[in-house]
Amino acid sequence: MPAPKALIFDLDGVLIDSEPLHLRTWVEALSQCGLQVAEDELEGLHGRASDEAILWLQEHLGQRAESFSSQELLEHKRARYIELMSTELRAVPGVDEFLRRHKGVLPLGLVTSAGLKFVGRSLKIFNWRNIFDALIGAEHVTRAKPHPEAYQKVAARFKIEPSECLVFEDSEVGIEAARTAGAMVCAVATSLKPKVLRRAGAHWVIRDFHDADTLKSALGGSRRGKVANWVHGLTH
Repeated sequence: MPAPKALIFDLDGVLIDSEPLHLRTWVEALSQCGLQVAEDELEGLHGRASDEAILWLQEHLGQRAESFSSQELLEHKRARYIELMSTELRAVPGVDEFLRRHKGVLPLGLVTSAGLKFVGRSLKIFNWRNIFDALIGAEHVTRAKPHPEAYQKVAARFKIEPSECLVFEDSEVGIEAARTAGAMVCAVATSLKPKVLRRAGAHWVIRDFHDADTLKSALGGSRRGKVANWVHGLTH
């Protein structure tokens, strides 16, 4: 497996440990719309764009979903998330140093299901506005993850094949999108267990960006750590 020619990052759960805040604000928004739902009922929302999240809610909540307006729910959720993001969001450990170490060494891309306004706010909080060489957000695609369109588009911007990219993802739908595009995937276990990420198709799994040995293997295109990571994933 050759070394990657570009590094591509998802935003939520990869660069920013934001999934707890997303779950919290989904629960609060549903409550405002008259529906009491526990956080553990919403784990399937992980990594989904807003429209896909609404479809998932309607499918999995069944008749209970009839109690809310989709537009009203999204407005409540977005407003509460924006209200809290500047004080509640934290960068995934080690990621800032990792990004700055590789800036200018390899092209860096950002692929996210979030809208560009959210992305801009997040990048401003962490002073990452000038880090990425290409950005694909919700407005740039017609088919959200798990469709591979976003990863195909970012590779095209770098004039390389998706198979020449190393993608950092944290969700099953994101891993599926990257793998379907043909990319190598290093999963970040911020929200899901390593064994779940491995089962979803990740080539490597890291806890965070302090996992120097696994990152070295991924950046070198080496699968030497596969067995150890697989065993580790089964027990965590």
